[in-house]
Amino acid sequence: MGKSLTLDSLVQAVMALGETALGTKLEAKLADYRVKLHQIKQHRNKRIAHNDLETKLNGRASPLAEISRKEIQHALSPLREFMDDIEMHFTGSTTAYRQIVLGGRDGDALIGFAAGLATYA
Repeated sequence: MGKSLTLDSLVQAVMALGETALGTKLEAKLADYRVKLHQIKQHRNKRIAHNDLETKLNGRASPLAEISRKEIQHALSPLREFMDDIEMHFTGSTTAYRQIVLGGRDGDALIGFAAGLATYA
């Protein structure tokens, strides 16, 4: 089976090519992304925990604060920069990651999208 492509393995591949300046820059952006994503991951974990049978039957869990689109955009900013840095370095162009349209138009769609991205962090 082939090696999984993760953000970490992407940094390692860049370093293996001898592109240490770019690799160091990417490591910093990846660390920033993980810090900013932490709050969203905590929210996701609490939301999942609130879906257990005990909580649903007894209703003891306190309501979760909402995560705003602005918070998600803020968390995704270093990831966009990470990907753009790689693309600019190797192809001389970038991608309009801010223009990606999600399937749903509500907060649940955004949280689901961010949670999916967290898999690669």
